[in-house]
Amino acid sequence: MKILRLLAAVCFCTWLSAPASADTVGTFTLDGVTFSDASTATGQFDLDLTTGTLSNVNVTTNAANYFFGNFSNGPASFNLSAPDSPYSGYGLTLNLLVTLTPANMVNGASFSLNTGTSYEGYFDFFECFIFACTSRGITAGQLDVSNVTSATPLPAALPLFATGLGAVGALTWRRKRKARTA
Repeated sequence: MKILRLLAAVCFCTWLSAPASADTVGTFTLDGVTFSDASTATGQFDLDLTTGTLSNVNVTTNAANYFFGNFSNGPASFNLSAPDSPYSGYGLTLNLLVTLTPANMVNGASFSLNTGTSYEGYFDFFECFIFACTSRGITAGQLDVSNVTSATPLPAALPLFATGLGAVGALTWRRKRKARTA
């Protein structure tokens, strides 16, 4: 009986501590990214899809080296920055045609860039009011996904299993109690 109670307690604690949703983290590598002036972009960055955070950003173009960025989804957009100062610097926007989900962000997946809205540009808070800031469009490229890790979600049968174990424990306890009083 003690073992049954212990097993039920372990199942219950496992159920309480299991993650409610899966965290999905993956590495995106720039593949064949070219600009309208025939120059290229190379590098990679990591995305935590659950929190929407970019990390380990290391992307290089002939204009700048990018080490910072942010992400928005629906459809997916990666905005990388290489500031010269708080008021100026380069920005690289990589837009996809899809919304990223744990189901489509898997090892080996490739996502084409939306060439109509992806670009690299230079911004200067003071100069852009007088002079045009420069930008160049992305004409081709894709993002390849690798090193995807996902936390194991709570199996649907675990709460049912714990409930069944508790019911068997309660029946065993009741039988033993009746046997003692008889």
